Amino acid sequence: MLKLYEDWQSNILEPFLNNNKDHQYSNVFVPGIPSSFTQPNGKIMIIGQMTNNYGKYGTETLEELEEFGRNYLERQVYGKVNDWKYNSSPFWQFFRKLKEEGFDLIWNNVDKVHKIINGETIWLSESEELALNGPYGSENKSLLEREIDMISPTAIIFITGPNYAYSMATSFGLPKSSQFSIRPTKDKSLVNIKDNLGLSILTFWTYHPNYLNRTYQSNT
Repeated sequence: MLKLYEDWQSNILEPFLNNNKDHQYSNVFVPGIPSSFTQPNGKIMIIGQMTNNYGKYGTETLEELEEFGRNYLERQVYGKVNDWKYNSSPFWQFFRKLKEEGFDLIWNNVDKVHKIINGETIWLSESEELALNGPYGSENKSLLEREIDMISPTAIIFITGPNYAYSMATSFGLPKSSQFSIRPTKDKSLVNIKDNLGLSILTFWTYHPNYLNRTYQSNT
């Protein structure tokens, strides 16, 4: 996984940063992958939006960021005692419920960096999404697509808000509008998007638990 990120950083991220020196961006999010896969029912990749307040780019190495992702996931989901505190948020409760059902979990995000303005986490613009999340290289695949190929999860669950429809489309080389018509709704908060994304892996889209709790309280 680290080699994949090193290639993306040198070929995509660093040229992008050199062309956008008037903006500040975060450290790179490297997926949280457990040290070993042990569960009987396979592995599920859960893909969120982005990691808030992830520090200024360059303050941590890719190796350190990879270690953080693994350690934080193992603390929250696998009960490993380390330097991180237990997180009782709905997001991590969702992970734990799937672990109880016999699945290994991979923690991933659509956006690998975010913008920082006045110390605050800011979403990427559409042009930034396209530059960072789109297909590249001779394989003409995005970083997210390459991660999926490498990890080969049994299933994928996107936990992203409605505004991330464009980000998701960009990550699979699809037209901007391709995800808007199939977004989760109050009546159907979990949507099968496998065919829409052209994947062979069972893939679902739902919203972040906090968003569901705020917006669809009577249905969650």
